[in-house]
Amino acid sequence: MTKSQSPLFSILLDQSDRAGALSRQLYNQIKRFIQSGHLKEGDKLPSSRDLCKKLGIGRITVISAYKALCDEGFVESIRGSGTVVSYKLSATSQGNYAFNRKSLNRPIERNTKKAEMAEGVLSTYVPQNPTPFSLYAPDADSLPGSMWTRIVARLSKSPWRHNGYADPAGYYPCREALSNHLRKTRGIVCTPDQIIMTTGVQQGLNLCAQLLFEPGDYVGVEDPSFQPYISSLEFLGLRPRLINARSQLTLENVKNGKGEINGLFVTPTYQYPLGHTINLDERLKIVDWASQKGTWIIEHNNDSDLLFSSNPLPALMALRNDSVVYLGSFSQTIYPGLCLGYLVAPKNLALAFAGAKLLQDRHVSEVHQTILSEFISGGFYEAHIRRLKKMMESRKKTVLRAVESNLRNYGYLLTVPEGSHITFVLDSIFENDVLLTEFLRNKYRIETIALSTCYRNTPTLQGLILGFAHYRSDLLERTFTILQRALKEYVDTQLTNVRVIRRKEKSLGSAS
Repeated sequence: MTKSQSPLFSILLDQSDRAGALSRQLYNQIKRFIQSGHLKEGDKLPSSRDLCKKLGIGRITVISAYKALCDEGFVESIRGSGTVVSYKLSATSQGNYAFNRKSLNRPIERNTKKAEMAEGVLSTYVPQNPTPFSLYAPDADSLPGSMWTRIVARLSKSPWRHNGYADPAGYYPCREALSNHLRKTRGIVCTPDQIIMTTGVQQGLNLCAQLLFEPGDYVGVEDPSFQPYISSLEFLGLRPRLINARSQLTLENVKNGKGEINGLFVTPTYQYPLGHTINLDERLKIVDWASQKGTWIIEHNNDSDLLFSSNPLPALMALRNDSVVYLGSFSQTIYPGLCLGYLVAPKNLALAFAGAKLLQDRHVSEVHQTILSEFISGGFYEAHIRRLKKMMESRKKTVLRAVESNLRNYGYLLTVPEGSHITFVLDSIFENDVLLTEFLRNKYRIETIALSTCYRNTPTLQGLILGFAHYRSDLLERTFTILQRALKEYVDTQLTNVRVIRRKEKSLGSAS
């Protein structure tokens, strides 16, 4: 068995006459390291020769302390390995260990509101397993392919390049490639200097919250929506104003919200989770209104690169770039683990956003940006997107057939899928979609998201959010068949429980 080396720790001995024997001081300090967990079972202590030199004391003193620790079961001497922390602490030492751990790690009783908020948000976010119908689980077919790996392999031959401290705004060739891509695909005319590379949409939103608003400002947000984004705004001191997104978002919806707003966070291209798209007329009304009111719009391009429509609508920023900040990422089109996104800022705020990025976490990986810039500028990203759309179109057709043949008795599709997920609205027989998602995960290993968890107000719909983009058609067909069986079992069990409750209520009523 391999023994670990002793960790670095400071031992301070008081060599005055009143401090007591040095061997006892040394014994107490090493014992305290063991009890506090700084020394773990199997950790190797320095040899008596090395420790006496380090501390400037006699070797007999060290040997005496080690012997006392050994006698009490805290350490043991193993031939060929030296003195190590015991693998089998005695009952007495375990009791002391537990007592001292408790006293040394007493929690601070006063928690800030931010600490409570940060801890609480974890209960609303459950990482999904990479099984159907998880939203983010890229399969081999949906990954960027051989050209991506060739670029990675070539750059890996010079690992010292692109590994220093980078420009906070991002690697310039990457921003240049992105500006060309956005001009061609989203109609956004911007310079590379307006683009700030981020770790994803979440960080872009955080930068907007810190730069565009003051604490206490109101930001209009869609309801339902992706709740961690809304929690981020609250965490940074902003207050959300809920805007009903049950149907297509309109300027009238925005105006009907309670009170004034200082900003608006929207997903106009493919709203999550309902899948609506804001039409061109409403887009023009919203951006003109925001410009006149001096209200910032934060635009998230959710799934915009993956829409099947042959004539996509222009981004809000393409219509009015003086009052819009545009956020995007490559989580869906490349893979989530890349942790790379971007923010397009108005020209007059580009330097401020770059500075805020520097203050937040300095920069994102230039290696990843270099890979991405070559992938985009070489035309490979565009080809990859075309392939993804074709593949997703085929998978969408499979989903539509599977929903019709397996789920028509349990609800309906809210909209025809355009992005990477569908939203299936459940029939009224399902009283709690959260309990249903737990049942599907625990018993059938089917990953879904409860639609009701996306609401801040009282949910008006119960349903299941199902990702389909990253699963082969044959796997989708099989999983929909399993989902049908699971829903039938859940309904039958629920009805049985209702009958039992009603019988009990009836018998209790007769008895009284």
